[in-house]
Amino acid sequence: MPEICRVQGGNTKTVWGTGFDPGKAEVYAWEVPFDRDKAVAALEATPYRGRNRLPATPPPGAKKLNVFDYHPQGRVMTVEFRSNYDAEGFHDARAGGHVCWVKNADGFSQPWAVTVSQPWWVSPERAHPGERMRIFGRNLDARLVGVKSRKDGRVRVLTPLQTGRNPLYECSVILPNDLAAGEYDLYVHNGAGGAGGWGGPVRFTVSPRLKVSSLHLNARDFGAKGNGVEDDTAAIRKALVEAGRRGGGTVTLPPGLFPISATLWVPSGVTLKGAGSSSSILTVLESNPMRFDVPAEVAPKLPAHLRERMEQGNLGAMVWMWDRSRVTDLGFVDGPGTLQAIFGSHDDCRIERCKIRAVHSTVPAVMVEWGSYGFALRDCEIEAANGGVFLVHGPHTQADISRNRLRALRPGIENTLFVRAFVHSIIEDNVVENGDRNFTSQTGATSGYHSILQGNIFRNNIPRRHNAGETMYESAAAEWFGKVLRATSSSLTVSGTPFAGKKLENAYVLILDGRGLGQYRRVVSHTANTLTVEPGWEVTPDSSTYATVGWAMVEHLWVDNTEEHTANWTGFWGNNYGHVVDGHVLRDGEGLYLWAWNTDAPSPVAFCDLIGSRTVGRGNITLRGPLVFGNTVRFSEVVDFRYRPSLHIQPTWLQGEEPEGRFGINLEPATHKIPGLPSTAPLKDWNVIEGTHIYDGPAGIRIAKDAGHTFLRRNTIHVDGPPLRNDSPSTVIK
Repeated sequence: MPEICRVQGGNTKTVWGTGFDPGKAEVYAWEVPFDRDKAVAALEATPYRGRNRLPATPPPGAKKLNVFDYHPQGRVMTVEFRSNYDAEGFHDARAGGHVCWVKNADGFSQPWAVTVSQPWWVSPERAHPGERMRIFGRNLDARLVGVKSRKDGRVRVLTPLQTGRNPLYECSVILPNDLAAGEYDLYVHNGAGGAGGWGGPVRFTVSPRLKVSSLHLNARDFGAKGNGVEDDTAAIRKALVEAGRRGGGTVTLPPGLFPISATLWVPSGVTLKGAGSSSSILTVLESNPMRFDVPAEVAPKLPAHLRERMEQGNLGAMVWMWDRSRVTDLGFVDGPGTLQAIFGSHDDCRIERCKIRAVHSTVPAVMVEWGSYGFALRDCEIEAANGGVFLVHGPHTQADISRNRLRALRPGIENTLFVRAFVHSIIEDNVVENGDRNFTSQTGATSGYHSILQGNIFRNNIPRRHNAGETMYESAAAEWFGKVLRATSSSLTVSGTPFAGKKLENAYVLILDGRGLGQYRRVVSHTANTLTVEPGWEVTPDSSTYATVGWAMVEHLWVDNTEEHTANWTGFWGNNYGHVVDGHVLRDGEGLYLWAWNTDAPSPVAFCDLIGSRTVGRGNITLRGPLVFGNTVRFSEVVDFRYRPSLHIQPTWLQGEEPEGRFGINLEPATHKIPGLPSTAPLKDWNVIEGTHIYDGPAGIRIAKDAGHTFLRRNTIHVDGPPLRNDSPSTVIK
């Protein structure tokens, strides 16, 4: 029997699974009538299983679809889900029927919900009654949002429902004031799939609001002068310690210039608040430099890496934030001996409406290390000479970096905004300018998944040195790859003990060949030879399966961002799966890339969608390295790319480059092969380019010999030279 494990794409989609007999398998699609009452009644069943609410076989009225291409081993098909191309092209992920089935000589597959909502995460996921909750994911276009108690199964449909700036990726609801505390599952319905069309669940918790302390202390009452001359360190410390001793509250700095010479610590539950970022200013004087000076009873509580850094250089962070602390409405001007302006320790540190000028700081102005939860940096302005905001040694979960302006004061600084790995987080409406790198997120020893980079402007970030000029999600290669011995519905077992001594929780498994090709799952636990994953497999692997496991960037949203005068590469490097880039504009940059870089182990870039995006002025779209498969470029433009920017300060011809030979979209030849990878595994295979416009450049599209089963449709190309250089015998053009 045929089995579907993935459907990817827009008007033209790739269908992944098993039993797709080449030349014989058929695909059917059907749009399910929507009935609100029936949909809500279905959700009230416990457990809710949407697939069980769909017809087992195509009903009358289902449409047989055109199949353009088949995988030789019956693992993949390229299928036409909609033939018309219109001005709403970037909505095409919802094109062509709500549900599909594959038929072979043995019968029909189970139904696959193609266009239902896919909620990925909510913010906040630790919520309170009456709070607005934002929902992020794919194909949302929400008509109904339901929450279901994990305790008693009660379902509530939430109203009013609001869409985000792009309804496909965001909506929001207000939680009822009478919503009981507890754990809930959230579901979204976009009208597709009828009673079987609820997308989810996404888990969240509700708890009563914490009582906010009414304590307000004025630092002047503890001896702070704010006259710009006398040292106010001891006085402000006294006020902060007293607020902490009394269980929390607010310490206010009235208008004034407050010199400090050693670290201030903000205890849990305490807010350090000024009268405005230009009115209440913490500063360090040339005549009284910062130093390491923390009382003996406090120093042991400092994060070890922060304490070591300060002690060794006799430096001071201006403010150290403990868990559940806030700094708001303050200005910071550093001076000699300053390590950094603000260091946040782990959870629920919030920095809002602050202005930071960090000229002397030897590390980035704001840092959070060793993972965090609920970090917020909002409505701030940061000017820094050694990096702006760094969140390192992740993961960092439920972070919110929004509406800030981050400016590098010194050219050649690699990272203005750097994140080790975000999970369920938001980077929104920021302006990042004048550095080398715009924004970089790296995996390290953990994966990053489900975040949104939305509405940001990256401006005048010009790389001065090689490999310092990217906007990217960056990951390593496989920790392990090889044959599968056996599997269950939620596990995978291999020979030997390759996972012994490793910590692979939150790594990702991707099936590279054999049964279950194209599935990726997150590791939640493991033994020496068995990985347990969630969610469970759609198609259970077997001994024909070849897999890779490692840290990865997975299912991030890049929506409506703009890069201006950057000369940067922008894209995904190493293990990257399932991202969406929609409405991205890159002017005067190197272009968008999908780069599977590693020469010794798999580092796939798979199932990413570049939709409605544009590169203008020198940039192009490049698929580089082996194992760049299942991706789409749809309804995008590549404009004015005759000359490429340089990652070195020298003309491209001195680097052996020939700008006249550039292609608007380049599926480059792979320069290496991964040792041990089966010959049947996809390399640069099953990528779709459709509805895309390429003009004002040397050449159109290049398809390398090893780019198997590339599909081209309805692209418009106006270039100086050849519109298409196709070296692959399996390319399909419609």
